[in-house]
Amino acid sequence: MDAIRNLQADMPSEERAENLPIFELRERLKTACTRSRRIVLQAPTGSGKSTQIPQFLLDDALVPAGKQIVVLQPRRLPTRMLAARIARERGQSLGGEVGYQIRFDRIESADTRIKFVTEGLLLRQLLGGNAADSEKIGAIVFDEFHERHLYSDLTLAFALELQRTTRPDLLIIVMSATLDTDSLAAWLAPCETLTAQGRMFPIEIEYSAAGGATGFAGTQMRNGFLPRYAVWDHAAAAFRKAFHAEPEGDFLIFMPGAYEITKTIAAIAGTPEGRECALLPLYGELSAAEQDRAVAPAPAGTRKVVVATNVAETSLTIPGVRVVIDSGLARIARYDPHRGINMLLIENISQSSADQRAGRAGRTAPGRCVRLWSRADQQNRAVRDVPEIRRVELSETLLLLKAGGIENLDTFPWFAKLEIKIFFSRHAEQCQAMEKIGIRFAEQIFAVFATSAIGEFEHNVAPLRHRRDKGDLAQATELVRGNHHACVARMKRETRHRRARAREFSRRVERARIAQKLQRFF
Repeated sequence: MDAIRNLQADMPSEERAENLPIFELRERLKTACTRSRRIVLQAPTGSGKSTQIPQFLLDDALVPAGKQIVVLQPRRLPTRMLAARIARERGQSLGGEVGYQIRFDRIESADTRIKFVTEGLLLRQLLGGNAADSEKIGAIVFDEFHERHLYSDLTLAFALELQRTTRPDLLIIVMSATLDTDSLAAWLAPCETLTAQGRMFPIEIEYSAAGGATGFAGTQMRNGFLPRYAVWDHAAAAFRKAFHAEPEGDFLIFMPGAYEITKTIAAIAGTPEGRECALLPLYGELSAAEQDRAVAPAPAGTRKVVVATNVAETSLTIPGVRVVIDSGLARIARYDPHRGINMLLIENISQSSADQRAGRAGRTAPGRCVRLWSRADQQNRAVRDVPEIRRVELSETLLLLKAGGIENLDTFPWFAKLEIKIFFSRHAEQCQAMEKIGIRFAEQIFAVFATSAIGEFEHNVAPLRHRRDKGDLAQATELVRGNHHACVARMKRETRHRRARAREFSRRVERARIAQKLQRFF
């Protein structure tokens, strides 16, 4: 709480809110709310949509008195910061009229009308079946929907189902800067579509692929070959060049994860230019105080370098940033069919994400964006990110929907129509042997949704929740379809066999290592 108060006090005095481009939509938003309860809003980066749209709904009485305006954010840091920013604009303390809720942190009161939450929390609240919780929500605003996180897709689908059945008065607003409005509007029809023109300062885009004259300057040769050039070294070289090209303003450097952030800060700290700057990390696992320190204005006379993950890509304005250095990489959750789990893989970002990152340099003044890849590579990248619902394993999600009372997948209003068999069978492209497994897995999913009462389903699946290795949907459906105790015993036997095979494999590896060492002496 103290970190939030300090953040409110340290916020710079931005331009008057009335000058933000989003204000041109205020009257049109009023009209749209009288025509439809579904609105798609597209507004460029820096237009003020994240902070002003919730206030329009409250101040213009577009939501009934006593009802909450719930704003969904994909990440915790913007959730806290946006709530603090709006509370400051309205001259109130956080937790009064404006509040927020994230995992392990909640600041609100009975008087809270605008509430920022992360996506997963609202979904579990809606699926909890407590009618009182859903009745006090007057509007749900989906911010940065273009990121297409799994929970945002599910929450929107469930909100539409709620609106169709018991809450026809519920207002749903979906907004983003790089949204595919045509397909979304077609799915939400009938709905109103609003577009703001926005205003952004000019940004100079520069491409600097690793291996060029600038990138490998000073790199030593090893055995006649160029060593693999690390992305943090490339970023440090780009920083040194931009430091002299842009004598004013702060730096924002995008890296895929905490490890790369640490290495980048170390690489920059070893340069003469870096020793003149304040170097700050920014990623989700940091404490609130450390995150607030990264986004607070730099001390007078000091240039700041913030090295961040894509947590700083959307919704968040770091004041004073004039230069963005983009690695073009991000950690993306993706299902690995061979391991049977979701994994975080470092992959190239899409063109729309690159545009979002570049926009961070033009929020308050003309800026520069240095992309650490070639112009040709930019053209070959995907236009938009693949929705998370098409990348990750969905066992937990489908079980969550089942527990929340969703009985039929076919009638559930998915944005991207989920073809279960096609989704799981696509792994055959990577490994042909996975095709039968994928189809059998899909059949088991349908079997779960074909079971009788939810209470019986909960009773049968309950033993899995107390296991350290909770298992996947295949194990859950064994409990549902077969004899309960026999399935548990079978799972225990299979677990023991897997562990025994793992131990045997470890012993073989160790014997091979010892034999290799002994060969050196004979």
